[in-house]
Amino acid sequence: MDDSLFGEGLTLLGERLFQLTWSQNFGFIYDQKNLSRLGTFNHEMKEGWGLATDGKVLFGSDGSSTLYRMDPQTFKAVSKEVVYYKGHQVQLLNELEYVNGEIWANVYMVCLFTCSTKIIGDNRSLSLKFCKVKTNVSHICIYLWSKVLY
Repeated sequence: MDDSLFGEGLTLLGERLFQLTWSQNFGFIYDQKNLSRLGTFNHEMKEGWGLATDGKVLFGSDGSSTLYRMDPQTFKAVSKEVVYYKGHQVQLLNELEYVNGEIWANVYMVCLFTCSTKIIGDNRSLSLKFCKVKTNVSHICIYLWSKVLY
């Protein structure tokens, strides 16, 4: 990556690595085996902060309260979900990871939260829990957001 660019979220989908750039609205695609650049892609997020995958789609964050679900072929946003806690948008959603059916992210400089897909009957459910976890360094806030993303 050129020195003038700031690399952000990186995830592996299939045999390709996808990497965001922070403020240029595009990213790079690499071969997972030899890290050769296969191409670039444009995305609809305001900035590139976090990127993860469930093996089917890409999930992205841009530092806002929006979690993007993107088609990995077109990089178009299939859906955009705003994350709320107690009626307030959770801003600064940052790095993303997909772990055991949940999307994990940190809130930049503040907290950690998880987003998970959960279906109750045929309805969509949304629940958000808040708890604090003490570590040796500081308190980490954990948010659990259950929302059908599909």
